[in-house]
Amino acid sequence: MTEIESLIAKGLYFELAPIIVLGIFAGLAKFFQRDDDESHPNPTIRDFFYNTIASMVICVIIYAALDSTDLSYLTKLAISGLVSFLGIDKALDYAQKLLSLRKGGNE
Repeated sequence: MTEIESLIAKGLYFELAPIIVLGIFAGLAKFFQRDDDESHPNPTIRDFFYNTIASMVICVIIYAALDSTDLSYLTKLAISGLVSFLGIDKALDYAQKLLSLRKGGNE
């Protein structure tokens, strides 16, 4: 049995399936949510694949980074999807707002 077959037998790749699907949906939503003032007003098939694959890869990378924490699976899935869809800057801004609301601050 090869290494990949043993990982599949243990079910380790099954937890990545929803993350990949979430990344694909985030890329699709990003592609169809284009503004008119962007540098490419007429999206091409290359832009479609770029947005979809880039969002999927970012989602998997963020999940892999969060895998070493003690967060629950759904929390890691939500954070990786949020970063994949919004980008790191907007996601950090929302996280800062949520933490300030949780602490009761006015920032």
